[in-house]
Amino acid sequence: MRALVRLMTVPTDKRDAGWLAEALQAAIQLELSTIAPYLYAAWSIDGNADPSSCAPAIRQIAVEEMLHLGIACNLLASIGQQPDVLGVAPSYPTQLPMNVHKGLEVGLAPFSPDVLLHTFMVIEEPTDTAVEDPDFVPTGSRLIGQFYDQVRQAFRACPVTFTLGGQIDLDDYFSMGSFVITDLDGVDSAIDLIKRQGEGSSVTPFEQAGDETELAHFYQFGEMFHGHRLTRTAPFSYTGAAVESPTVRAVSPAPVELPESVAFDQAYTTMLTCIHQAWRGGSDDDLGTGVSRMPALGRLAEKVIRTGFGPAFRVIAPGTVGPAPHVDRAPVADADLARVSLTTGAFRPDPSVHNAFFRDLDDWSGVHATPRVRASAATMVDIAGRWLEFAGDPSAEKAWLDAISTDDARQAMALLAARQQRTVEAHYGLPVPLLTVLDGFERFGSDSLPQDPLRPGAPRHNMNGAATWFVLASFAEACVRLDVATEFWTFMMRPALCGLLNDGLFRGRFVVKGFDATPEGRYAVFQHSQRVADADLPGEIRRRYLESGL
Repeated sequence: MRALVRLMTVPTDKRDAGWLAEALQAAIQLELSTIAPYLYAAWSIDGNADPSSCAPAIRQIAVEEMLHLGIACNLLASIGQQPDVLGVAPSYPTQLPMNVHKGLEVGLAPFSPDVLLHTFMVIEEPTDTAVEDPDFVPTGSRLIGQFYDQVRQAFRACPVTFTLGGQIDLDDYFSMGSFVITDLDGVDSAIDLIKRQGEGSSVTPFEQAGDETELAHFYQFGEMFHGHRLTRTAPFSYTGAAVESPTVRAVSPAPVELPESVAFDQAYTTMLTCIHQAWRGGSDDDLGTGVSRMPALGRLAEKVIRTGFGPAFRVIAPGTVGPAPHVDRAPVADADLARVSLTTGAFRPDPSVHNAFFRDLDDWSGVHATPRVRASAATMVDIAGRWLEFAGDPSAEKAWLDAISTDDARQAMALLAARQQRTVEAHYGLPVPLLTVLDGFERFGSDSLPQDPLRPGAPRHNMNGAATWFVLASFAEACVRLDVATEFWTFMMRPALCGLLNDGLFRGRFVVKGFDATPEGRYAVFQHSQRVADADLPGEIRRRYLESGL
């Protein structure tokens, strides 16, 4: 916090590129800090007793704050810096960074007139108000709009070289424009949007002058506080139609041990992790996954509220219950980084580690898959049919190779391969320990993982279709053939082999030869999956497909 306050005391003529990078990172923290309080207030409202639709309006404001978060990330990426989202997620109550509204405590509280007037309207306070409002007393503090004006000035004062690398086209997710920053005009457009949506302007309370359909956030909160709509023509006043107060559930943030709270915190952490990874070497699909989790987060919040508490918006640290979020490790040259290990790992780790991995994998690849992920998966499933033909007839190899070599297939493979590798590494660490991952796939294949308490609707983790093992294997071999993370996907053939053999032996869904469905047979499979030579793994899996009877 002291570093953020220090930024604002630096004289204008000393605000160099370093100052600009720090300020933009602080802007990310600022935008993120507002989302949870807004959502908490919205979710505290009983949806069946909200006649003036206050809750949907506040949720939309939170979505626009997420857009502002994305804009701040693009602004920072445009000067060649990597945004950090996960590392600046606040614990509540908190104070806003950059000395904005110094002393204002921003906490998690139910919807109320006091929260509207003394927290939300303060956060969104305009530099110049367009409405006479005796109830709102200007704070005299540093305002968000003033801070962004200083950022704008720094962009113009610094010799900035704009870069497209690391930026994400935001239009697909928010339908407000791409906000990919390529020049100073783009900086102006981005900052103008943030300011207009939050505070309007000195002459209009609307997000766009002349468009009366969308009030700035400050004035939307004003309507809820005053209980009346703002008139749509000057002189503006809160004397329009009535805004009826909703019924509110008076809840305080949940204790850390509450199971419903743990489930919410895990989903919140995963959402932030996706957004974080999107700007740190991931893809725009990570952002899409994060944004798409908002409705599910609301459903989990409702489950917490039914216990008499509210969601606490805690970020779950790596190593605790649930999927461990991606964390930035000490910088290491990629060539020096050991990504896999064939000799390490716990023989029987806590199975919650595996449940967390498979839950996360299911989430991004199925339950909350983005359109690009779904399309990519469909492409690879179609191509898997060519691999099955090749497994039975070596002369069909060329047709399979041709199929995986198209541009569409390569793009699908690159997307899915990177996502799966990041998921494995996030849960199992680096180097990825073979014995631990084998244990997970052995249990996954034999359907012997314990029920997952964080997925009560579908508590068992196992392979859905018997043939899906060979779809996975065909994908791994395709990656190896096209040199897509070859070492990693050669490594992953071993867990796939272990899992499919256990499925055939202990679930009996296809034929497995050479092993018995006994504890000794299980151990023999475990050893066999380690001992097959790298070069022989593809052929071994194709042979297992031929004898499976599928």
